[in-house]
Amino acid sequence: MSQKPAAPVSVLSSAAVSRCKLKIEEATRLGHLPARRFARPLIFAGFALSSFSASAFLEDLCFQSNGTAFNCQPAISNALCTPGSYLNADACSANLATEMQASNTNAPTQQRSTVHMDATFYLAEFVGYSPTQAYWIAAYDQAVDNGAAVDNGIYIPRGSNGVLSTDVTKQTKSIDGLGRNSPVGGAFFHYEAPYSGIYPGVVSGTNGLTPNTSSAYLEPTIYNIENWAKGTPLLCVDGLTTLSANGDYSTGSQCYNVPNADGTAPQISAEVSELDNPSQTQGASQYNIGALGPQIIATASNITYATFDNYIGNVNGANLTAATPQMAKFGIYMHSYQDRISHHRCLDVSSTNGPQVLPVYTTAGNPPTSYPEGVFNGTMTDAACQQTYHILRHSWETGVTQSPNLQSADRTTAAALNGTLLQLQALAPLAGVTVTGVSQGASVSTSGFVQNLYSALQQPLAPNRINAIVQAATQAGLTLMPGF
Repeated sequence: MSQKPAAPVSVLSSAAVSRCKLKIEEATRLGHLPARRFARPLIFAGFALSSFSASAFLEDLCFQSNGTAFNCQPAISNALCTPGSYLNADACSANLATEMQASNTNAPTQQRSTVHMDATFYLAEFVGYSPTQAYWIAAYDQAVDNGAAVDNGIYIPRGSNGVLSTDVTKQTKSIDGLGRNSPVGGAFFHYEAPYSGIYPGVVSGTNGLTPNTSSAYLEPTIYNIENWAKGTPLLCVDGLTTLSANGDYSTGSQCYNVPNADGTAPQISAEVSELDNPSQTQGASQYNIGALGPQIIATASNITYATFDNYIGNVNGANLTAATPQMAKFGIYMHSYQDRISHHRCLDVSSTNGPQVLPVYTTAGNPPTSYPEGVFNGTMTDAACQQTYHILRHSWETGVTQSPNLQSADRTTAAALNGTLLQLQALAPLAGVTVTGVSQGASVSTSGFVQNLYSALQQPLAPNRINAIVQAATQAGLTLMPGF
């Protein structure tokens, strides 16, 4: 049974929140706050926010047409981008944004994160999952980031030569509804703010480096996704259900469906920092609104939790094992869990809050047009969420030396590897997997294998990083990913 904790600190009243919003918008219109620099959209629920969006454990492997791998953000070797240093954060982030946009233009198809895909695959196999099970966990972990704009929410593997596989039985089904730029709530699988109660506030007792997966009250998004992966039916937008008997909004009997006072469907709004300059402590935010309810996982077929198993069970005409939908759920959960860690600097000082009366913004930057009851809000306006720091921290997660350069709070890669291992171990009995504690075929300790993966992920050059990961897996006696 989840317990409702003490009230969080730093809570603002609804009226104060509204006043702050209006002052920020007025300052923006008068030119007192800077214009936005980054144009790639960040989307929450049914609305686009024009701040720069970098994914957690962002795609570090890009591929030329001939399969040659290269770093998607090569500016990490630039003198302005010294790992762990925030001194030149603004200039470094601008360079990174430019180079990542170039990578998205020149090599947009099937980019890959060595954390979401490679490391997750080998960690799962090390725990005791079969290579097939490990593959589908990792493939669906990666597919969550393969947005509709280019890859349509589908993961297609590449072999050791970097060339895309033509084996359709190794492709995931589309889960484009979960992408960070999805218009149906997918962004909340990447930005999982803890729950602060009715009003915004910093939630005490949370540390995203080690996410609290056991609290339905404090971490409703993670808790709802994890429970769905474990077999509980509901998968809801932002993990929000009707109020449960235990006082939380993630274990209720239905996805949140309480109508607004005017009879319209319940909604969730978002406030996201537009700060670009690291010298600022306050800046403009954008707001808009989208629908609550069952999470749409695949938009073309309107797939929700109710039809997910049948949808996944047949991949492009290939008959797969009955466990495939379960492995897909495990992978989707692992992605959300890993992103909670990657974004913890921002999310630990952000909140999901509601239901309460909050303004509805029909267009970003416009004054409120109505004040419906029953709305939830994602408040991510702290200086820690500013976009300059956001992109910079992601660039440090792979391809750079982690210690001693990075502050402990910025060592998200180590936290993700250890956390992923523990989560996969906890899920294993549900899949009939016996946790061995040591890989089959080699006497490599758990800590030794994780450390080997961690060292491999720090290799600066993309081909060397791939080879180092393969070497760590080979040393542990693991079967390599398909195509290797």
